Amino acid sequence: MSEQGTKLSLSPVEIARAEQIWAEYQAAHDLSPYRGWTAGIDPQTKRVWLAASLAELSQQRKSTGDMALLHFVRVGASTYFVKGAKR
Repeated sequence: MSEQGTKLSLSPVEIARAEQIWAEYQAAHDLSPYRGWTAGIDPQTKRVWLAASLAELSQQRKSTGDMALLHFVRVGASTYFVKGAKR
């Protein structure tokens, strides 16, 4: 948590829950048109966000006021990397 009590990352349990939600979502939907897109999974609400980029997904969420922490995956990939990401 941050100094102000804001949670900054998902717990291992929440990540596992998000990965289970993602597995169920993939089984129920044809995601082949979205290969390479970014998916954000909310482990609390089970909502899955899809967008062509992380920036686009962020804009979608901002427009709805939803700022819950998400687990991110790249559709069709086993890992998620952001090229040029700053640390």
